[in-house]
Amino acid sequence: MASSTLIRFTEDEGADWHCEPAAHGLRDEKVFDWLEEIIGR
Repeated sequence: MASSTLIRFTEDEGADWHCEPAAHGLRDEKVFDWLEEIIGR
């Protein structure tokens, strides 16, 4: 079974346009942190 992870994006982080599309750098950082965690297992 595949796992899933919910990542919250907030207005304080610059993601104030509905969700993460307004914060490309933040989204990329969170995705790569997640990948590092998954691949590093």
